[in-house]
Amino acid sequence: MDTIDRQIIQILREDARKPVTLIAEVLGLSRLTIQKRIKSLEEQDVIRGYTVRTGANYETEEFRAHVLVEVKTNLNQGLLGFLKSFPEVNTIHSLAGRFDANIMLEAESSERLDKLLAKILQHPEVISTETCILLATKLDRLPITY
Repeated sequence: MDTIDRQIIQILREDARKPVTLIAEVLGLSRLTIQKRIKSLEEQDVIRGYTVRTGANYETEEFRAHVLVEVKTNLNQGLLGFLKSFPEVNTIHSLAGRFDANIMLEAESSERLDKLLAKILQHPEVISTETCILLATKLDRLPITY
């Protein structure tokens, strides 16, 4: 991956629907070159997919939270499968430090968020959690995929 690939990725992060011809124009390259580079980045799993970034009007309707999780042993497949079974779980990241995982949740109500947190705490591998409820997005350069 070189500087041009990184520039293509940055442009697509800002607007995944930007036409290839405009990307080519910005970078001073041909449309065919940009198409080949994007295809190569997709094949290498550098670009994994394209997504929708929601705006403030959508986000204010949802309760979003980061949940830091401390587990007994490690973030094993059983616990990952359990967490993935909840459609409200958007991302799971392993961490170095006091906590072992960071889970991004998005629920339709505070009551639903409370129920999810209670279920997570009931899992036998979970020792403790710490929840940070997101109030407002002040900067959003990337989709929340971490």
